[in-house]
Amino acid sequence: MALLLVAAGIIWKNDKVLITKLLGNALYSGMWEFLGGKVEPGEDPRYAIKRELHEELVIHVTVARVYEVVYYRFPEREVLLIAYACVWTERELRELEVADHRWVSVDQLSGYEILPADEQLVRLLQLETQS
Repeated sequence: MALLLVAAGIIWKNDKVLITKLLGNALYSGMWEFLGGKVEPGEDPRYAIKRELHEELVIHVTVARVYEVVYYRFPEREVLLIAYACVWTERELRELEVADHRWVSVDQLSGYEILPADEQLVRLLQLETQS
């Protein structure tokens, strides 16, 4: 089973974080995630997250830092997810390759069916906001 390298963005706007809903034709359709995607061979993951966000939502972000690295084994593949803390810098959001989006507070995240690979990120965000 080949390991898939994925970059995702934890994008903040005020005190809320952006989550997106997977399209109906996706393998885990209807679930919510921190938006991102596959890192192409030879591509810098920081560039990959910027590319993916622009392709799927037409927004630009500044990649601040690595937030967390998550390994997750789906039944069909292994994923190494690099989550970056990002700041939305420009462009109005347009849903091109997502079913929906929400700006939610961290305590609201538990009310969404989150993609399993992103659940560790949710727990970490919740721990940080409880402190």
